[in-house]
Amino acid sequence: MKKSNRDGKEREGNLSKRLHAGQFSVIEHLLKSARRVTHPRKYDLYDIFCAILYVLKEGCTWRGLPHDFPKWNLVCYYYQIWSAAGPNGEASV
Repeated sequence: MKKSNRDGKEREGNLSKRLHAGQFSVIEHLLKSARRVTHPRKYDLYDIFCAILYVLKEGCTWRGLPHDFPKWNLVCYYYQIWSAAGPNGEASV
């Protein structure tokens, strides 16, 4: 079964209950502020955030992420950045 993310890109798999794009837009600016962008992002922050939610909800390991999410090490990297961000309006997962 194919699913599409908020940009309309097709994704493989049957991953139910992904975060709605409207819900994500509320926190998107906080997530973007946690890391300075030095080059264009390859992956959408929405997909990375949904992958983090998947790991937290399902209790799987980072390496156990389904292949229709971004690479596990990138998702883990963003989780560490967002978790360590300070209380100055920056992201904290």
